[in-house]
Amino acid sequence: MSRKESEKQVRALDSSEFNKLGTLDDKIEFVLNYAVLAPSTHNSQPWLFRVQDNKCYLEYNEDINIVYGDPQKRDLFISLGCCLENIIVAAKHFGIYSSYKYVKEGGNTVAEVAFIDSEDNIKKDPHGLFNAIKNRFNSRSIYKDKNVPLSFLEEAVQLNNTAGMQIKFIRDKTKINDISQLTADAVKEAYRDPLFRKEMSQWINSNFTSKRAGMPGYSLGVNTPLSVVLPYIIRSVNIGNKIGKLCSDVISSAPYLCVITSDTNSKEDWLNSGRLAERLMLFFNKNGLNTSIYVASLEIGDVHKKVKNVIGGEKIPHFIFAVGYADSVDSFSPRHPVKSKLVTV
Repeated sequence: MSRKESEKQVRALDSSEFNKLGTLDDKIEFVLNYAVLAPSTHNSQPWLFRVQDNKCYLEYNEDINIVYGDPQKRDLFISLGCCLENIIVAAKHFGIYSSYKYVKEGGNTVAEVAFIDSEDNIKKDPHGLFNAIKNRFNSRSIYKDKNVPLSFLEEAVQLNNTAGMQIKFIRDKTKINDISQLTADAVKEAYRDPLFRKEMSQWINSNFTSKRAGMPGYSLGVNTPLSVVLPYIIRSVNIGNKIGKLCSDVISSAPYLCVITSDTNSKEDWLNSGRLAERLMLFFNKNGLNTSIYVASLEIGDVHKKVKNVIGGEKIPHFIFAVGYADSVDSFSPRHPVKSKLVTV
């Protein structure tokens, strides 16, 4: 099976198949097909699922450890939050969602989602986000000079139902340019470290790759010949200036940046930031807009302090993405199938 065929198979989900399933465990596993389509740092897909007693326990894979790119595991928890949101959105769509709780002292278990098998099968997806899960992707293209309807932004703000979390849309071009420059500065700082470059290169794959994790060149907008040598280049040469410039160009072209903040800086905040970020990105993708994740300015060194000064206020920034209209081709990163992510009870 070719790479493209394999990727299509992971995303070729027929929701009508759900109604043919008998047990609740089978239905939960079906929902998890949508969970694995969430974004994650370097497309590392750090999640694991343990299905037991009408519940799904979301865990992280301790073997996936991004030491230099994510030393605090902040991005790990944000990635898990994105995955968790997909679980909840899909479970609500199929009418089997019951409740969710954060597991604070659970080892590598971070969340517990409970399900209910109801004959009524009442659907509770009021924002219609479910159908966007299969089609959401991270755009790498320059944004068009086209305004985003204010009604979309007003509706997006209403998607925040988590206490302590805040959504802030930045449209001031000076502030957008400041954050784009801070992003470039953070990328340059990271790439000065040979250990960071070595780690990063291990997550970059050629366009011929059969690997189900990591970032193939095509998902980064890189042509096939360059994708073959790119891991070697990243490992051997400091191209931070070039990468930083590419990131800065996309960010500065965006009509809006969305910043997710909270009062504190805990693992639960990171998880909730991922949930909210995925909810918002699904909403915008559903409405025909593109989104681009750029969080280097929040990850590297003390640059996040300067970002906080730019956006203003006392809340702590956790996640940034650009939103607008871009001439972007769908570039879906590969995914591991659910079967390989299930933990045997």
